[in-house]
Amino acid sequence: MLTNVTISGNSANATGGGMFNSSSSPVITNSILWGNTATSGDNNVYNIGSAPTYDYSLVGGIDLSSTSMGNLNGADPTNDPKFVNWINPTLGGWTATPDGDYRLKLNSPAINKGDNAAITTSIDTDLAGKPRISNGAIDMGAYETILPTPDINNIVYVTVTGAGDSTGSSWTNAYPGLADPLLASEIYLPI
Repeated sequence: MLTNVTISGNSANATGGGMFNSSSSPVITNSILWGNTATSGDNNVYNIGSAPTYDYSLVGGIDLSSTSMGNLNGADPTNDPKFVNWINPTLGGWTATPDGDYRLKLNSPAINKGDNAAITTSIDTDLAGKPRISNGAIDMGAYETILPTPDINNIVYVTVTGAGDSTGSSWTNAYPGLADPLLASEIYLPI
């Protein structure tokens, strides 16, 4: 079972650049498999004698929108997950790099498209340690998009510890810390 994972930027010198399933039935929920490459077969997922179940997921090149609940059509290019910095794997010449950033841009179709019920109390943070559910719904993939909410004048209120609901919409609801609002303005807002 894979829940809230992102598999991207991988390559295979055969089939299944992201995932190769043989005689198995994996359950994949709230996940993104996108931007992997393979020399033959499907780039993202290759199945031989396998029947994966996908729920609330996005798999590049595969239309899952009619197969189960909440899936996005990965064959539709408008459903590109829009990673902050996707790394394009090169077959045969790939080297590991720390430069990939698989958080989602604000215009990603995967934001708030996951299934909250798939998360247990033991999995309450994302890969970056942020709360797993934001704005009422969980995102697909390994990272949750959590941004401060400016007031009507586009001001985000910030204190060291935060206050109220910590959205940043007022002093009563001040966002905790300055780092995330600055990061949001740098990474997410110039879409």
